[in-house]
Amino acid sequence: MLVMLLSAIAVALVVLFWSLRIYRREHPQGPRSSFSWLASTAAAIPVIAVFGYLETGASDAVYIDQLTQRWTQAVESNSELADGHALELREALDSAIVKNPDNERFLFLDAQLKKSAGQYVAAEASFARLLELSPEDPQVASEYAQVSYFASNAVMTEDIQQRIDYALALDPQSRPLLALLAIHHYRLGETEQAVQYWRELLVLLPPNSDSYRMIQQTLAQAEQELGIVAELPQLNVRLSLSSDLADAVQQEDVVFVVVRPLTGGAPVAARRLSVSELPVSLVFSDRDQMIEGRNLSAFPQVEVEAFISKSGTAMQSAGDFKSATFSAEVGDELLDVVIDREVQ
Repeated sequence: MLVMLLSAIAVALVVLFWSLRIYRREHPQGPRSSFSWLASTAAAIPVIAVFGYLETGASDAVYIDQLTQRWTQAVESNSELADGHALELREALDSAIVKNPDNERFLFLDAQLKKSAGQYVAAEASFARLLELSPEDPQVASEYAQVSYFASNAVMTEDIQQRIDYALALDPQSRPLLALLAIHHYRLGETEQAVQYWRELLVLLPPNSDSYRMIQQTLAQAEQELGIVAELPQLNVRLSLSSDLADAVQQEDVVFVVVRPLTGGAPVAARRLSVSELPVSLVFSDRDQMIEGRNLSAFPQVEVEAFISKSGTAMQSAGDFKSATFSAEVGDELLDVVIDREVQ
C-alpha cells in the first residue's frame, strides 16, 4: 500500500493557506473566483519521500531514487538546477514505465512529478491508472480527486465531487481534501460551509505547528466575516507526560485529549497529538466543535482526560497510558493534566 507522509501534508497546508492569505490581502475587494493562486500552490509542493513506496529490486529503482533525491533537494533549496534534475527524472521514469507499466512506485512518482509541474490533466490520467491498480488506497484516491479539481480549473463537476466523496469515504480525515473543500466553498462565498471544513481540519493538526496557527488565523477571519463573536469561552490545558513513563512510550505514539460535558455524553472537543509534542499548552473553544450545535460554551462544567494510544485509535486498551479525569469550569485558569498511569 501507498505511504502517506504527514510531514508532506503539513507543508502542503502551510503553502495552501499562506497563498489564500496573500491573495485576500492583495485583492481585498476582488472576486474569490480566481483560480491561479490555488493551482500554483499545488505546483509548489515538493514530492517528498516516495522512496520506499513499494519495494523493487530493479536497477531502475535505485537510479530513480538518486534522481528524485537530487530533484527534491534542488526544489526545496530553490536551486536553479531543479528544472534540469526534473528533466532527467522525467526521462528516467518514461523509460522505466515502458519496461514496467504497472509498477505503482514509478506511476506514483510520475503522477507527482506532473502535478508539481502544474500538468494536472496528465497527472489526473496517471492517478486514474494508479487507482485502478489500488482502488482502496486512500492517498491515491485523495491525489486523484485533487488533481481532477485542479485540472477542471476549480470547477466542481459531478464527477469530481464523486471522486472527493470516494476519497473521504476511505479517509474522512484527509487533510488536503478538507483544505480543498474549505477553500472551494470560501471562493464561492459559502463561508459557513468553509468554516465547518476549517474546523474539522484544525482538530487534526498538531497545535504547535505552523499549519495549525495559519488555519486558526484563516478561520478567525472567516468567522469574523460571518459576524461570529471572536471572544469565545475557552478551556486552557497544560498537558505533560510523567517522567516515570518516558521509557515506556515512543515519540511517535499517538496522544488523545478528550473534553466531555460533566453530565456525560459525546465529547465536545478533542485533539490528536504525538508524544514528541509533549509537554504542550492547548486552548479549547467552540472552534473545536465536533458535532454541529454541540459547543464547548454550552457546557459550563466539563471533564478532561488524556491518553496515549499504542494502537493509534481513539479507544483505550490495556497497556495504554492515561491521565486522571479532571473536572473543570470553562474559562477557569490553566488546567494541568499529566499522563501518569497505565490503562488496566
